[in-house]
Amino acid sequence: AESGADVVNMSLGDSYPTDGSDPMSQTVDALSAQYGTLFVIAAGNAGPESISAPGAAASALTVAATDKEDRLASFSSTGPLAFSGGMKPDIAAPGVDITAARSQEMSGGGEGLYRTISGTSMATPHVAGAAAILAQQHPDWTGAQLKEHLTSTAKGLDGGYSPYEVGTGRLDVAAAVRTAVRGTGSLFFGNYTWPHQPSDVAVTK
Repeated sequence: AESGADVVNMSLGDSYPTDGSDPMSQTVDALSAQYGTLFVIAAGNAGPESISAPGAAASALTVAATDKEDRLASFSSTGPLAFSGGMKPDIAAPGVDITAARSQEMSGGGEGLYRTISGTSMATPHVAGAAAILAQQHPDWTGAQLKEHLTSTAKGLDGGYSPYEVGTGRLDVAAAVRTAVRGTGSLFFGNYTWPHQPSDVAVTK
């Protein structure tokens, strides 16, 4: 962020679900606000209700994984966020049996120049690349605007998925490039205990 990156791809996470109040998620939010950088972060591979730091950061574009038939990958971490019930992930992208360049420094995991693996870490670069294309097309846009546009133009998925599983849907780069109108993304107004009185006041941030 300090070096001027418009988009940062992060394929890492913790084993402990969080609501984004942890130090790593808070740092992502602070850097996003200070530099306008978009952090595109893997949701994780631990299944239901398991999104952790730093993907729980409110400003992050958190990515779930689908297969090549637009079905949610069984391993893809889903929301809601722990404790708060917040909305995550934000978007989905192909992350099952993705063939990509193989690090020649990496021990194990096949041979040759390429490797085929699955995970939200394979879905996230699709979204980071799309964000980079948009940033080139709209150099004045902030990371928040890039996030809003990508989530606004995602393809809604059949199959009865909730936003807590696939966000707004599967990434659609062509639609993002062609579309001029975008929404402001998801909003979370907190959870309300039952029963409650009409005079009760909710405080959100």
